[in-house]
Amino acid sequence: MAAFSVKLSAYCQLAAGNREIASLTLDLAREEGLDDPLFYSLASEAAAGIVLRAPEPNELGIVDAAFYRLAKRDLPENAVAIAAPALLPSLLDDPSIPAEQKVEAAERAAAYGLINGRQLAAFYRKPRFTPEQLAGLLTSDIPEASPLRRAMIYQSISSAVAADERIRLFKLAFATAEAAGLYYPTVEALYPELDNMEPNEALRPLAAAAARAFIAIGERAKAQQWLTLVTSSGQTLGRDARELTGLMRVEGGSATGFDAKALSAEIVADLKSGVKTTQFYAASEAMLLDALGFQLDPAVWDALLDARGALTGKVPPEALLNRMQAAGVRNAVGETVLLALDAIGREGPGAVHPRASAQAVSSLRAVGLESEARRLALEALMARSNAGRG
Repeated sequence: MAAFSVKLSAYCQLAAGNREIASLTLDLAREEGLDDPLFYSLASEAAAGIVLRAPEPNELGIVDAAFYRLAKRDLPENAVAIAAPALLPSLLDDPSIPAEQKVEAAERAAAYGLINGRQLAAFYRKPRFTPEQLAGLLTSDIPEASPLRRAMIYQSISSAVAADERIRLFKLAFATAEAAGLYYPTVEALYPELDNMEPNEALRPLAAAAARAFIAIGERAKAQQWLTLVTSSGQTLGRDARELTGLMRVEGGSATGFDAKALSAEIVADLKSGVKTTQFYAASEAMLLDALGFQLDPAVWDALLDARGALTGKVPPEALLNRMQAAGVRNAVGETVLLALDAIGREGPGAVHPRASAQAVSSLRAVGLESEARRLALEALMARSNAGRG
């Protein structure tokens, strides 16, 4: 008997008040070798109030949580941290979960795409911090990389007035979010505050970070306003201007209306720079642009051959990449999408070898998924760009 089936049967029987039938189900589960002490403990408590010793769970699923409630037993203290993704939305609605823990649950839910940035913002607003804590944000005893610290930063941005203070907080919010894998939902959460800020000279130190944020969520017009501030008055922020322009191009630039000679020269210069981070960016940019249909000069590929060390990341099996290419040629949409997800892996497009992300982009475009291909390419290139990072 499958573990899920026996647990579901026992739950339904207990919820309906059929304790004797539930006991038979538990006996059958034991006879068939189901090894789950926590399940037997919770079911026995729900059936007869008998608490059997059992270890705390390493993971908490929907059925597990249902049995905790059926047994009228409190969820584990670390329930939010060990909850399976499918359980997170119900934990966000659970009145027994403190607001502080719901921040962590909301961040995990946002990372899985179960809630959007606006919903995350609502949970960032829930914890109550003292004025002293907010004033001493950088010296607070709340751990630096914790969800509560990110909630505190969010609330501090709302109350900050001085330009230099808002610049510092926005950069801190973006940097800590990106380190936690929460950059996109954080940008969405901060969108109202960021959108209300008009680019001006006083905010120049924020320009690169703001441009990067708007590029990430596809707000090209707003990104361009901040990018103009980065490059205005003959004062460029060097590397930031170069890479932000590249991100804009990958996100939605025309594959025909661009200066191929000038762009190729920039990429070649980066590949020959000897600066590792610059080479990593340029190598990925070249391969992704090619996958998006941008025709670059042959000199780019010659320079790339001389800078092979710039191509880093996890390399999927050759057979997988070949099959993904073939699926795109056959216009097999479902197969292409599944193979692209497999090639990218759980780590995301920024962690795999540029060849894998470029092949995924090319195959997605081949089956007509242009916007998805652009999104994937943007994520891959942003992961190798330091422009506008907090």
